[in-house]
Amino acid sequence: MSHRFTGALAALSAVSIWGLTFVPSKVAMAEMGPLTLAVLRFGIALAVVAAIAHRKGILFTSPKAVSWGTLALLGFTSVTLYYGFQNLGLARTSASEAGLLSGSVPALTALLSALVLKERVSVLRALGIGASIVGVAAVILAGSGSVGGGSVEGDLLVMVGMVAWVFYTLINKGVGGRMPETLFLTYTMGLGTLFLLPATGVEVVLVGFGPVSTAGWLSVLFLGVLGSGASFFCWNAALRYLDASEAATYINLVPVITVLSATLMLGEPLIPVQLLGGALVILGVYLASR
Repeated sequence: MSHRFTGALAALSAVSIWGLTFVPSKVAMAEMGPLTLAVLRFGIALAVVAAIAHRKGILFTSPKAVSWGTLALLGFTSVTLYYGFQNLGLARTSASEAGLLSGSVPALTALLSALVLKERVSVLRALGIGASIVGVAAVILAGSGSVGGGSVEGDLLVMVGMVAWVFYTLINKGVGGRMPETLFLTYTMGLGTLFLLPATGVEVVLVGFGPVSTAGWLSVLFLGVLGSGASFFCWNAALRYLDASEAATYINLVPVITVLSATLMLGEPLIPVQLLGGALVILGVYLASR
């Protein structure tokens, strides 16, 4: 099995899981705060990866190959910022809109790779980035006051999270493979969850917690074990075998999976302008990856 095929399979597995996470997130957030959900989700994921690391005898190994500062930054961008803002946005917008917006990640990756890593941007890639930006704007503006439950505020919060995820991907690509994957995830998830605790404590004081139904707890369990644990293993494995921009192109499948699952399971309607915006995002991704 070639490295490229392995990376593609890992990326496909990760984005398939992520595409399905928006629905259980909406279900769980009907009964708990968005930051509380993020902490519970990664608390479960952390327990899983830490148990695996302990079984391998590496749980308390010092991360000599990667500095604590870098691990903290990775945890902060992936868990604290990305999932914190995504949940805050998802609580205010529809799962379909959040999924459509997530399709902008590849174009954002290409844009920030050019700005931060000084990668050359061809005319075709520039057109792709521009098309994705227009598509994102269409989805956000169409969501304002829509019958599907979208909102500009929620969409913008989701986009802040997407930008944080792009930075995580770029930083991760630079340090990946220097330490065992389970240990890497244990430290980044642990630090990211730790950074979320103060704001989550404030949320619990202000809005309370519970009661939570069986469906709510099953949603949290799915998000923790598969949505955070298994998907992070798959995504980080993809980054070991694929370029960051190439791996990011697989994220254009997330909107498709999310829209289908939200329509079928939550009954969310779709506005034609949103579909057009989503199509522009995917077209932009295609052009940006050429």
